[in-house]
Amino acid sequence: MKRKLVGIFVLMLLIVTVFPIMTNTADNRSNNIVNNHSILGMPLSSPFDLSLKNNASIQKDECKETPVDKGWYWMSIYPNYAPSGMPDFTQKQGEWKHIFDMGNGVADTTAVPDDIQIIQPGEKVGEYQLVIGPGPNCCLESEPENDDKSKWSFCSVVSLANCYWWLDSKFSDSEGFPGDGEDEFPLVKGYESNDDHAPDNVPLLVCDLANEINIIGDLDLKEMPNLIKNGIEDWFQKADLDQVFAIQVEKYPDFNDVAQKITNDQVVMLCLTFYTSQWTLLNSHAVTCAGVNPDELKIAISDPMGGSTKNNDAQYVSHTQYEVAIGSPNGSGLPCKFYLPKYGSLYNTVVEHALYISSINAPPNAPLIGGPRIGKLGIDNEYTFEAMDPDGNDIKYFIDWGDGNTGWTDFYKSGTRIILKKNWSKTGVYDIKTKAKDTNYLTSGWDKLTVVIPRDKPFNYNQHGWLFERFPLLERLMSLIKVI
Repeated sequence: MKRKLVGIFVLMLLIVTVFPIMTNTADNRSNNIVNNHSILGMPLSSPFDLSLKNNASIQKDECKETPVDKGWYWMSIYPNYAPSGMPDFTQKQGEWKHIFDMGNGVADTTAVPDDIQIIQPGEKVGEYQLVIGPGPNCCLESEPENDDKSKWSFCSVVSLANCYWWLDSKFSDSEGFPGDGEDEFPLVKGYESNDDHAPDNVPLLVCDLANEINIIGDLDLKEMPNLIKNGIEDWFQKADLDQVFAIQVEKYPDFNDVAQKITNDQVVMLCLTFYTSQWTLLNSHAVTCAGVNPDELKIAISDPMGGSTKNNDAQYVSHTQYEVAIGSPNGSGLPCKFYLPKYGSLYNTVVEHALYISSINAPPNAPLIGGPRIGKLGIDNEYTFEAMDPDGNDIKYFIDWGDGNTGWTDFYKSGTRIILKKNWSKTGVYDIKTKAKDTNYLTSGWDKLTVVIPRDKPFNYNQHGWLFERFPLLERLMSLIKVI
C-alpha cells in the first residue's frame, strides 16, 4: 500500500514539474531545428582555405567545424569515418613518384629492378616526358640522374581514395569509428586489421588503386580519365558493388552541372589540365570536389598536392577554395566551359574532365518495431520488425536487445513482417534497436523501442502508452517505481 501511495505521489509530482520542462524542451528543440536547418541541406560552408600559390589564405590541417558561410554547399559530414566531409589525403607520402626529363631531351636515368623503365637510357625524350615509373610496390626506388627529376605523381589515385573513403563512410555503420575493427561496406578493404578505416590503411588503399588503374608505369595524360573510369568499374565489380554505383566521365563539363551534383551530395572528381602561356600542354592533375558556392562562382577541392599531413586522419582537411571563370580562356582555342584562373600563377588551368560517381541503388527504409512497451519477466515477449526496400531487394535486420545480446537475422523479402521472441531474465529498462541492410550492403537508419521489464505485473501501464510516447522520461521514472 505504501508503494502505491509513493507511486501516486511521484506521478503527481512528475506531472506538475516535468510536464512544463518537457514542453519548453520541445519548443527549444523546434527552434533548434529551424536554426540548424542549414545542416540538413541548406547552404553550408567551410572555414578552411589553402592555396598552393598564395592565392588564398592558408589554414592547414584543421579539424573541420560546422560550416556557416552563406552560399556554400559541402559534401556531407559522417561522424564515423568522414567527420570533416570529403577527406583530404596528400600524395606527398612515401615515394609515390615518377622520374621526368627536365629539358635536355635525353633519358638519363636507369631504373633499378623493381621500377619500370619507360624510356631507355640515352634515348630521346620530350620535355617533361616520363622516364621511369614505380613498380607494383608503388615506391620509386631509382635515383634520378643529370637533369632528370623525380616528382609526386599519385594525384589521381589519392583523389579517388578520398572518394572511396567518403562513400564507404556514408554506407557504413553510423556509430563506427576508426580502429573499431569493423568492415561493413566492401568498397574500402579492411586489409590485415579487418578495419577498413584505420588511418594506416590509406597508403594500402592508394597502392591498390594505383595497380588497379595501372598508373604505376606510364602516365598517358590523354587517356587518364578513361583509365580511371575503367579502373573504378573493375573495382566495383570485384567488390560486388556494380549494382550500387555508376561511373560517368564528361569532357569539358559545365560548371552548373558540376555544382548541381555537389549540391546533391554526389561525388565529383575533376581532371585539371595545365597549359603554358602559349597554350602548350604541360601536365594534368586530379582533385576531389569538397564543396561549391554557385552564386559566387567558387569551388572547394581536396587537393592531393596540398592535402592534410596529419597521419592520414580523415578529420583533418585543407579544403582549398578557388574562383571559377565561365567559358574558355582568351586565346586558348579550347572548347572548355569553365576554368580556374587563380589555381596557378605560372600556367593556365583548364577543367578538362569531370568524373561522377553516383548511387543507383537506395538503402532500405528504417525498420518499424512493434510489440509491448511493458514486457514480462522470465517469459517470451514477441516483437515484430518490418522494413521496405525501395528497390525490392531482400533485407536482413540487425537487432540489439539492450541487454548485450545483438546479431543479424537471415534475409527476408522486402516488406515482410518478422516476429522474434525475447526473454529478459532481469528487471530493468531496455532499448531495443534495429536497422536493416539489403543484399547490396546498403544500410538503413535506426529505429528504437524502449521496453520496461517490471518485477510485478504492471497495473494499467499499457493504456497509458500515449503518455509514455510523448514523455519517454516519465516512462523511465515510472518504471523505476515498479523495478526497484
